[in-house]
Amino acid sequence: MLSELLEDYQEFNEDEALDEFIKLLWSSKYGCRTYSKSYTFKMQPELLGNNEELIKIFEPYQIIKVRHAVSYYKDKPNSIDMIRIHINNMYMYLTNSEVYMSKEYFNYKLKPKKLYFKTIERIKNGEAVNTDEIKYQLLDFEKKTEELRLRDVEKKIELSFKEYKKIINGYIYKIFNNYKSPFEYEQENGWELNVTHDAWHEDNYIVKYFCKSLTGYMKNYKKYINFTYEKECKMCEMLFLPNSNRQIYCNYCTSINEKIKNREYARKSMKKKRSSKC
Repeated sequence: MLSELLEDYQEFNEDEALDEFIKLLWSSKYGCRTYSKSYTFKMQPELLGNNEELIKIFEPYQIIKVRHAVSYYKDKPNSIDMIRIHINNMYMYLTNSEVYMSKEYFNYKLKPKKLYFKTIERIKNGEAVNTDEIKYQLLDFEKKTEELRLRDVEKKIELSFKEYKKIINGYIYKIFNNYKSPFEYEQENGWELNVTHDAWHEDNYIVKYFCKSLTGYMKNYKKYINFTYEKECKMCEMLFLPNSNRQIYCNYCTSINEKIKNREYARKSMKKKRSSKC
């Protein structure tokens, strides 16, 4: 399905193929979804030497909940659905203040659980455990966790899903125009496609191409979001990040205009040369 749409668009210049892809993409049943995962440990008072103060200190940390973005589905989404899932997760990575937090944040979030088992090990080895020290460590973990959470949230951007869709549609237009089939890529780059799995299909190659391209585009978008603003291209009407205040076309349309100008210049020059000969 996906490979056929790209072939129709490139071979016959059918805008209907691009429109059909965008329609299928945004009508996909796979929306932005998150889930809560619990990291738990079972309190065993005897392992803490039946120390009531230690038991009371660790009780609130027996269940630590963390939210994650849903990126895997058991019902086998099709190729376009897989691209949509990637687009959803990119959006949550950029904007959602609960998911896609830093590794450092998650490490601190789970430190109370590690401290619990470390404390049990110390007691087992006959070491004296200072309850105040444990309490201060846990409070320090909470403080550091919150600091890291706020730091990660600060890196998120404000972007409505409606505006995000416009940006993605603009990138999809570029991706459709820049696409090269595995055969074309082999011919141009001397690269040989080694397929070892019988179930492999060209759509696998296309999904990877789409996802990598969109990830790259959105990385650049985020990189420059604080230094510039978006404009609407006068030709394709897609949103783009201008290089200057005078730029009215996106980079893709600018390249097309340059080609048109060069052809027109060459045509006029040839006409002038022919006239001078006569």
